[in-house]
Amino acid sequence: MIFWPNLYVFKDIQTQRTIGYGTRRGKLYYLELTSASSHQLAQAFSANKSTDSEVWLWHKRLGHSSFGYLKKLLPKLFIKLSNSDFKCEVCELAKSHRVPFQISMNKSPAPFMVIHSDVWGPANNISLNDKRWFISFIDDHTRVTWICLMKSKSEVGSLFKQFHK
Repeated sequence: MIFWPNLYVFKDIQTQRTIGYGTRRGKLYYLELTSASSHQLAQAFSANKSTDSEVWLWHKRLGHSSFGYLKKLLPKLFIKLSNSDFKCEVCELAKSHRVPFQISMNKSPAPFMVIHSDVWGPANNISLNDKRWFISFIDDHTRVTWICLMKSKSEVGSLFKQFHK
């Protein structure tokens, strides 16, 4: 493969024959396929390999693209196969999410019995009133949240007393 800033060329490693072109659009390179170049690309990368392993090879080469997309891109690979025949464990794990937290039974029985607080700062950007620090107060029972802005961290004590009134 040969790269230029906005163009790349695929060449067969053994014959050095050009088998495909691509162009850069934004930050991505798009493979420009004609029916001839698509066939040549498939031939160049399929040297003595079964169709099944070719599909896996292309799936990995194209950044774990979907098998439906591969079927559209390289239909000759899927003549005897279906895209539903393939399941990629890496793709499945990449799409998984963490298990949600269990609902806590340790909630305070009434508002304002337990207040959680956090101080954050200094922020890189100053607010319109020259404030760079933040303090949050969260009621454990209702989950209502108050955010106060501060010019300096030393204001925490007075803000807490004002909140506690």
